[in-house]
Formats: sequence, structure tokens, C-alpha cells
Amino acid sequence: MAALGKEHLASPATKLAETVKQPIVFAAVLAFMVVLSGLHIPQLVIHSLSLLGSASGGVALFASGIVLASGKIKINSRVLFLVFLKNILQPALVLGGLRWAGYGGPIVSEAVLTTAIPTMPIVIMFALQYGVAQQEAASAVFLSVIGSVITMGIFIARTS
Repeated sequence: MAALGKEHLASPATKLAETVKQPIVFAAVLAFMVVLSGLHIPQLVIHSLSLLGSASGGVALFASGIVLASGKIKINSRVLFLVFLKNILQPALVLGGLRWAGYGGPIVSEAVLTTAIPTMPIVIMFALQYGVAQQEAASAVFLSVIGSVITMGIFIARTS
């Protein structure tokens, strides 16, 4: 009980320091600073990182497949709500918001279709890393990808 109270009372500065130490955070900040500085990166480094980046999507899909194969697809209200949020509500809000703001043409199509992309496997990676809702995350990714065949088609038709 004491450990729970101590964790709960951790200062925001401590939590921020812990967050910044995570590679997903400091790597993004570092990349942003490199872009802003205009620093020239050698072609060899760019090529190596490009290869690594190209492989990461496949590795994430492979890990997602392992998680899905290790358990059954779990369909419950939480999973269905997450799929609804990602596949339908998010692109519909972008579509409505951009049209309301007066945008048209390719900007609306591109923005809506970008948000209509199904849930990414990184959700499963986070669930595995933190040991939380692994089966639900895998199920949401699976159902989102399957459902996107219909929902992306609808949003393509609505923005064309």
C-alpha cells in the first residue's frame, strides 16, 4: 500500500524526467532538433536508418501476428468502441471539421484518408511493453484492419 501511495505522489517533474528517458520520446525530440538545425547527415547513416525504418513495420506486423495467434480474438464493447473511434468517428470528425472550415479538394481527401487508416500495430507493442490489455489491443488492431476495407471505401467515396 505504501508503494502505491508513493507512486501516486510522484512529482510531475519526476514523471516528466521518466518520460523523456523513453527512446520513443527522446528519439523523436532529437530528430526534430536535427531537422530544425539543418544538420547534414551522411548518406551512409541515412541509408542505414532507412533500412531499419523499413524493417520496423514488418517486425511490428509479425509481433502483432504472434499476439493474435497466441490468443483468441476478443470482441467486447471496449474493443468495438475503439474500432468505432479509429475507423469511423476520427475520420468523420476530420471530414466534418475540414468541410465546416471551408476546405475542399485534395486537402480534405488526404486528411480524411490519413485518419481513416486502421489502428497501427504499435498499439500492440505498447500493450506488450506495459503488460496491459494485450488481447484487447490485438483484437482492436485486427478488427480495425478488417473493418477498414469497408470504412475506407466509404470515406474514399465521400471525399471524391
